[in-house]
Amino acid sequence: MADALAHGADVNWVHNEEGGRSPLIQAVLSDSLVACEFLLQNGAGVNQVDRNGRGPLHHATLQGYTGLACLFLKRGADINALDNDGKDVLSIAIQAANADIVTL
Repeated sequence: MADALAHGADVNWVHNEEGGRSPLIQAVLSDSLVACEFLLQNGAGVNQVDRNGRGPLHHATLQGYTGLACLFLKRGADINALDNDGKDVLSIAIQAANADIVTL
């Protein structure tokens, strides 16, 4: 990843064949805190959404990745952002009965 960025890769590039996911969202789906932190340090958009209107915080919440959700909140993720279904992160966490994320 570092080599690709050093050679001019766009940290916010969107893979249209993968649901419009950015590298940061792909890192979330891989549950990689290290990759997420690296991408954020190199300018990845913490509120960049996929084609379903879900950003990294939505995906971390859907997967139950509390550590990643905390990271994105610390980095300024919009907790009130709605996905294309009109759901915000809190409603997703409540629906999934994820008390750890609800209390962040």
